[in-house]
Amino acid sequence: ESTPGPDLAVDGSQITFSRTTIRRGNKVTVTAIVRNIGAKPASNVAVRFADNGSAFANVTVANIAAGGSATVSATWKPSTVGAHTVSVTADPANAIDEISESNNTGSRTVTVAK
Repeated sequence: ESTPGPDLAVDGSQITFSRTTIRRGNKVTVTAIVRNIGAKPASNVAVRFADNGSAFANVTVANIAAGGSATVSATWKPSTVGAHTVSVTADPANAIDEISESNNTGSRTVTVAK
């Protein structure tokens, strides 16, 4: 019988932006919290940041303890105005054997101004 492994989770409510007003062409730091709600640590955790489904950054977290979390951030420079869904996905390639793969992505929709 195998012990449950890591379980990485990203919640959209834990994705934040460095600017309250996001304008086209401005650099914005996107920060997210990746939690490991499983029973085992996760190492070499890939995290993908995407804008409307297109990746704009990839970050690797060396280790997230069981029950622990890691804060990750990336720079985003939106090129169009309007609604953008910014998503953060832990382990996008499903390289880590997890209890659940369905809670790996969190997203927030923001409006980009001129």
